[in-house]
Amino acid sequence: MVVLIDTNILLDVLLARQPYCEDALRVLKLAESGAIKGWIAANSVDNIYYISRRQLSPEQTRKLLKDLLQIVHVASPAKKDLLWAIDSEMPDLEDAIQTACAVKAGAKAIITRNEKDYADSPVKPISPPAFLKMLKAKSILQID
Repeated sequence: MVVLIDTNILLDVLLARQPYCEDALRVLKLAESGAIKGWIAANSVDNIYYISRRQLSPEQTRKLLKDLLQIVHVASPAKKDLLWAIDSEMPDLEDAIQTACAVKAGAKAIITRNEKDYADSPVKPISPPAFLKMLKAKSILQID
């Protein structure tokens, strides 16, 4: 299954944000194992760097980003994707760009804690706990 992993989920893992990091880490481990095909939007990289620099050194952040990029695929928005995002009904441009990247990657879902932010998204938003529960219920994966 192809999914786009929202920036907030990545930050939950990289910054060990409680109480979210455990489920977020399980999603990322599914991507690492190849059980799912995890994508991120290219703009997530600079957003992660900007946000994490408050807690981590630049060197730590760069290492985490390099490690992350070994696990996920990256969807880069083209001009048409950016124009779609700007013209979309989505109130937050960052979320609209991530949605455009999800469409470009062929994602079936956007894994996010902010499902309401993606109410106008053509790609279904789903929280990490709900996503993990769905996979287990459908017996797609054996999850601890």
